Amino acid sequence: MRQGDGTDLLGPSDPRSASIGVIYVAPNDDRQSVLTAILTQDKLGFNQVVVVLPDQNQAFQRPVDFDGLKNMRRGLKAEIVFIALSGPGPAEFARQRRFPVYSSLESFSQSIKLETIVSGTAKESTKRRLFGFGRKQVVAATVAVASVSGSQIGEESTSSLPVDGTMSAPQEESYFPKAGDDLDVAGENNGSKGQNAKAIGMVGLAAGAGLATLANDQNSSSGIITFSPTAPRPKITRKFPVPPAEAVAVPIVASELSSQPNGTNTAQPIKRGKSGKLAAVVGGATAAGAGATKAGSTAGGGVGLPPSGNAPGGPGGSGVGGTSRRTRILLAILLGLLIVLLIGGITIAAIPGGFNNITHIVPGAPTTATVTITPDSKVESNIYEIVGVTGTPNPSMREVPARIISATSSPPQSKTVTSTGSIPGTRATGLLTFFNSGNFDQSFGGVILRGHSRVPVSFNGSITVPAALPASKTVTGFAVNIGSAGNIGALDISGPCCAFGVTVKNGTFSGGQDPLPNSIVLQSDINGAADALTASLIPPTQAALQKKVLPNEQVVPHTLLCNKSTFTANQVAGDHASKVTVTVAITCKEEVYDQQAALTMATGLLKTNPPPTAPLPPYALNTDPGNILTQVTRVTVIDTKGTVSILVRAEGVWVYHFDDSTLTGFKNHIAKMSEQDAVKYLKGQPGVSDVIIVISSGTDLPDAANITMKVAYVPGPGATGSPTPAVPTPTSGSPTGSPTVAPTHLPPTPTQGLGGS
Repeated sequence: MRQGDGTDLLGPSDPRSASIGVIYVAPNDDRQSVLTAILTQDKLGFNQVVVVLPDQNQAFQRPVDFDGLKNMRRGLKAEIVFIALSGPGPAEFARQRRFPVYSSLESFSQSIKLETIVSGTAKESTKRRLFGFGRKQVVAATVAVASVSGSQIGEESTSSLPVDGTMSAPQEESYFPKAGDDLDVAGENNGSKGQNAKAIGMVGLAAGAGLATLANDQNSSSGIITFSPTAPRPKITRKFPVPPAEAVAVPIVASELSSQPNGTNTAQPIKRGKSGKLAAVVGGATAAGAGATKAGSTAGGGVGLPPSGNAPGGPGGSGVGGTSRRTRILLAILLGLLIVLLIGGITIAAIPGGFNNITHIVPGAPTTATVTITPDSKVESNIYEIVGVTGTPNPSMREVPARIISATSSPPQSKTVTSTGSIPGTRATGLLTFFNSGNFDQSFGGVILRGHSRVPVSFNGSITVPAALPASKTVTGFAVNIGSAGNIGALDISGPCCAFGVTVKNGTFSGGQDPLPNSIVLQSDINGAADALTASLIPPTQAALQKKVLPNEQVVPHTLLCNKSTFTANQVAGDHASKVTVTVAITCKEEVYDQQAALTMATGLLKTNPPPTAPLPPYALNTDPGNILTQVTRVTVIDTKGTVSILVRAEGVWVYHFDDSTLTGFKNHIAKMSEQDAVKYLKGQPGVSDVIIVISSGTDLPDAANITMKVAYVPGPGATGSPTPAVPTPTSGSPTGSPTVAPTHLPPTPTQGLGGS
């Protein structure tokens, strides 16, 4: 949604732009946001709020949408105007409930400019009634504006020729719209300046009529003004159809202005170019030329109308032999005035803004001034502690809801791994018997013995073999190498060894075993499989947990905890098995709190419990929606029940308030002051931060009745795109003072937990 003002329609130089607010509705805007924008613009003091609806929109699509707005507008000061495409749908629903509806912004802007022309025409008519020329009335030609299309002419309404010297034309319905009328037909293709051109064309027609009257004055060789006699009124049985989309304003002048070869009097249609203004001006000029032609033809001896009973020189009249000299002088003066009006109208239409800027051209137009005051403002903030509880919250105790949420991976996942433990190999063992055939004892250390199998065998020495009977020594021997290869049979070793006269024989060696790898389950095998499953299950479990966080909630930081809710294995550590299968399920938990409730509570606390530094009345907090900035600064768990301490910073702007009596006093005081003195005086008043004065002409302010006082809207630190009243751009010079720019602030950053990332 975008909001603007009347400068989009009338331009920055039109002072009426400040009284018109414009709301451009987007297709996806909801109805509540549009209603809020309407209320905001009504508070800003706009006289009209224009709601521009797209072809498809969600805000105003059903009759019930307009029923609610119809009830709401009773409490509004501004008039609500809709811009919507014609036809069934929103445009028809709004029109049925008496809302003004226009098919385009161009049609609406033309209606505003048309009101200016109507107002100016009414004032000119009043002047003509007040100021006459002597005792004789100059007969004015009545000019009718007919709507003609390119289609074939149908039946015309019955009309008659004038009988008393006054040219008449059929009456048509007033061209100027009433409140609520759709202006599609009224100059839709004439451009933004079409209405001014039509008014100029009417001035041209009047000039043409004056020339025709002067021609009649010169018609008779005797100098007598003649009028048409009473004659039967010819009945015309056709009328002009007026298609709404192609209606063209064509001036129709009375029959005295032109003459056709076949005796008929027909107004020639004027082809429009790119601008309706040009067509109307040319139409007026054509009428003036027709009058001049008539004057020339009658002066040259052309046939005129026979005199009527009321005309000078006719039956019952006087002035035989010619009109009076005074009458001719008055008619010449009238002709001169009409020519001046025609030239002035063309000049005004040619300048930018047309009749809208006539107050800057015509001497004596009232001077107006707009004074915009920017009130003093102060931004203040406070930090409020709010408590989140897992039970039932008590708002009076500044409590908001909090809860523990959890999610479990389902179903449990399994993983099979190979055992990494092995059975170690063993050495073969057996008996070795040593025999001494000498006459004395023999001692020696351990040596390596080899038999027929060549398997190395040894024993732990040293040992002594006695010479006395039985002259032998038996010890335990072992295979040097680990494995089953050390298992040898008896007497594999038999022969001398170790010392002189000593022999050795072996018994059976057994017990030798080769190592067995990947045959025993280790605890590390089980834990490794479980860790791999946990790493793969935590992300989807956290994602499932995040889906349980509601839009108004936020995660309490550092509360995420994920554990194995299921942990089993089909083997235990130490089991002789080549593989082991582990099964795991993960459950994640964390705490959340209602952040939106905490921010809303902080907004209310700023209103009811303002900070100690907040200024006192007449300063007041700007409580419009979106103008108070709130931000969570810290969230901490304070007990085992899950109670949460929430610190929220709330910031707002306190604006100096001016009541109507104060503004009226300002207006009365600065009336007739110079612009600089008025700015100096107002800036010296309490609560005034800045002043902008725009005067329509000159450098002195007008009287109080022509001064408009406005107070600029000061948005709060949380406002984004808040509407501010438009300050009119002066037509000459620059406005005194400079607008106050409100500080901008970043929006609050939400606090995210691990599960919310």
